[in-house]
Amino acid sequence: MKKLLVIIAVSLSLSVSAAGIKIKKAVKAGQAKVNAELVNVKTACGNAALEVSVDWDKWGTYKLDAGKHETTIGYVAALVVNEVFGNMIEACKDADYKEAIAEVKKVVISGKDKFSDTYIDFKYADGTLNATLNGDGYGSWKNKDLFMAIW
Repeated sequence: MKKLLVIIAVSLSLSVSAAGIKIKKAVKAGQAKVNAELVNVKTACGNAALEVSVDWDKWGTYKLDAGKHETTIGYVAALVVNEVFGNMIEACKDADYKEAIAEVKKVVISGKDKFSDTYIDFKYADGTLNATLNGDGYGSWKNKDLFMAIW
């Protein structure tokens, strides 16, 4: 019986380790995607010192199985690229928005406390753009309107 418990414990720990490695790789890939698009935002909006911070750990607090965490991290990276940075780049095509957005020094990305909350909450103050994303990482047409409304 003890041998069986040891085998089960070892099996579970290996399974958790493998899931952890997949999630770690997904976060690295997601961050690389975000960093690559940040270069385009800097160019389009004229703020070369712009930094981004993504609270990847937030997505680990949702009660999802490991495979879903890995997929959701990919969705989150796409949401940052498309609906945060994409909106910034699009807005910077207008000179007045570009002037305002050029003042942004830091973009802070976090997840909502409730996984099921929809849309992105955008807030801007003192050079920091905060974007609190819906937990599942899915986009919406409404996010552009919410982004434009903060300026």
